[in-house]
Amino acid sequence: TASAIVVRDVEPTNEERAWLEVKDGFVLRHREEDRKAGLLVRATSWEPAAPKTLASEAEPGFVARVTVTEHEWHPDGSITTKDQIYGFAVVATGVSVTVPAGTYVCIQVERQRLDKVEPKRTYWLAPGVGKVREDGERLEELVRYVPGA
Repeated sequence: TASAIVVRDVEPTNEERAWLEVKDGFVLRHREEDRKAGLLVRATSWEPAAPKTLASEAEPGFVARVTVTEHEWHPDGSITTKDQIYGFAVVATGVSVTVPAGTYVCIQVERQRLDKVEPKRTYWLAPGVGKVREDGERLEELVRYVPGA
């Protein structure tokens, strides 16, 4: 049990909900649920919580490596378990990135996952905003940003 932010991602064929926490300089993912047509098709949790990306500024050359155990529930009631290794490296700071939501000065981070077909993702993180662009398995860009009050 923990307090977390719930993030909902709706795509054409499925909906994903993720429970995230910011801790020790990382955005950590505790649980993720995938639904199709409203039905739960997969639930995943990690021990310890899996690092999604960096949550604080770091200098070029910063490197971190984290190992977690993933537990994945399937609709037939079975659970698969596997270890995952995440590697993070800050490639550059002060990188100007233009996305539909505007232009941001970012930290460029590479994340490696050795258990993936496309093991490398690149993130552009804007201090005070979060992820504005991701490239790797897919392309994600921030389309709108409204600062909190």
